Amino acid sequence: MNNVYTDTHAHLTYSEDAQLLSRLHALYADSSAVIIDPGVDFDDFDERYERLGSYPWVRFAAGIWPDEFPLHNQNEVINSLEATLKHPACKLVGECGLDYYWMKAEPQVQQKLFIAQLDLACFYQKPIIVHSRDAWQDTMNCLKPFIGKIPIIFHCFSYGRDELKKLIHNGIYVSFSGNITYKRMKQVLEEIPHIPEDLLLLETDTPYQNPEPNRGKPSTPFDIVRTYEAVSSITQKPHAFWQDRVTKTLKAILHEV
Repeated sequence: MNNVYTDTHAHLTYSEDAQLLSRLHALYADSSAVIIDPGVDFDDFDERYERLGSYPWVRFAAGIWPDEFPLHNQNEVINSLEATLKHPACKLVGECGLDYYWMKAEPQVQQKLFIAQLDLACFYQKPIIVHSRDAWQDTMNCLKPFIGKIPIIFHCFSYGRDELKKLIHNGIYVSFSGNITYKRMKQVLEEIPHIPEDLLLLETDTPYQNPEPNRGKPSTPFDIVRTYEAVSSITQKPHAFWQDRVTKTLKAILHEV
C-alpha cells in the first residue's frame, strides 16, 4: 500500500487546494485504500457526487449535521435525505448527531433529528457516522436502541477514557482524527492498545483536526500519516499493519469484502 492510507472521514469538497483531488487520485487510484466523504447538509449529496463520483477510491455518506435550518425543518430534510439514501453510491448515513457546544437548538430538538436519521439507517441497513460534542449521555441514550442493529462509527472521538471503554463495550467503531496527537488526548492515546483492532478507525476530518505539529492549519488526507504514526507508536505495531487493518475494517463495514 506504500504511503496510501484509508481515511474514514474527510470533507473533500471543503478543501481550498485546487489540485487536491488530482494529487489524491495519483496516489489512491491503484490502491485498496479508500476515503469516506461524509455529508452534513440534507441537499449536499448531488454536488459532492458530481465532483467526486468519478474517483473509485471515494465512498459517500449522506447525513444532516444539527444546524439551524434542518433542526427547524425536520420533515423536509428527512424526506430529502431518505431519497438520497436510495442512491446506489450512498453507502452510509452521516454525519449526524448532537452538538451541545454550538447548540443550534434545544437538546430535545437535536435528538429528534438524530433519531430520525438512526431510524433511516436501520431501515435501509446502512452504517451510521455519529457526531457528538459535549453531548455524551444524550448521544448514548439515542444510540442505545440501535446498538447491534447497524454498524455505528463514532467519528472524531474527543471524550475520555471511560467513554471510550463504553463505546468498545457496546461494539461501536471508534474513529480517531488528528486530535489524538494533541496533549489533552494523551490519556485516550494510552488506551488505544486496549481497543480491539477491528473496532479502530482513523480519519482526518479534512479540513479540520490537523495532527501535530500542524495543528490549526487546514488538513487534507495527506496529513493522516501522522495519525497512523501515533497509533503505530503507541501500539508498537508497524504502519503497514494499521494501513491494512483499518482498510479491512472499513471495507467489512461497507460489505466490500
